[in-house]
Amino acid sequence: MKKIDLIVVKPAHLSSKQKSDYVTLHQEYLFLDKETLLEYLAPRDYVLLFYDKKTKKLVSTIGVSIIHLKKDVLVYFGNVVVETSYKHSGIISYAMTKHILKLFLLYPFKNKYCCGLASSSGTLEYSLKYPPSWPSPKEKTPPNIVQLMLDVLQKLNIDKYRVENGNVITYNLSEKINSTFHRKGHSSTRMDKYFNKINPHSEHGEQVFFLNPITMKNTVNLAVRGFHNHLIKHPKLYHKIMKCKATKPVYTIVLLTITMIKLKFIK
Repeated sequence: MKKIDLIVVKPAHLSSKQKSDYVTLHQEYLFLDKETLLEYLAPRDYVLLFYDKKTKKLVSTIGVSIIHLKKDVLVYFGNVVVETSYKHSGIISYAMTKHILKLFLLYPFKNKYCCGLASSSGTLEYSLKYPPSWPSPKEKTPPNIVQLMLDVLQKLNIDKYRVENGNVITYNLSEKINSTFHRKGHSSTRMDKYFNKINPHSEHGEQVFFLNPITMKNTVNLAVRGFHNHLIKHPKLYHKIMKCKATKPVYTIVLLTITMIKLKFIK
């Protein structure tokens, strides 16, 4: 994150330039018009805009919604685009780490989840790095998780979906697409075969709902990945965290939260 500036703004408060930057970046990768892109962003609580410090160019966006249910709280990530040359810059890990740690701080007694819609195998592969995660090639999504997904879609006002073999497929964007969804081809991933099996119409705008319960273990692993560039500059802290993460996950989360506060990552 060293070369990147972050701006956090509500969709309704985007400036004309920010809207233009947002649309320009998304249209490099998606066949969607300006109105559709901004309409799809509008329901988010806020959007993260990542700018290159040197060029001042927008290089990534992530829309965020916090979903509250009776016993659960979920962070929904949508509207995600990362410019190809910044794929390994830690943007996704940073954004997820920030919000997941905040859920631990603000809602310690609620069940916590991370979720989103996958339009490519890469997104699904990323979610599967932090098990448990659904959908999964190893098991059918449990009925209670399917119901949770449907409850979240209702909160997000997404009413165009179907459930196939335990997989929740949304198609609210399909009618907006005249050719294909993605302007540029994706990099191949190990999940290509599985993703294409459960979502064969992804290029027509259909997306797979994915969900990860937030556990101590995957939170620590994600945070270590998200803060890696900072931690390697502080060897004592890094080794302390690596030593404690398996045996003292709560203590490790406290250390990582303090690190996040010092870096002014909580906004």
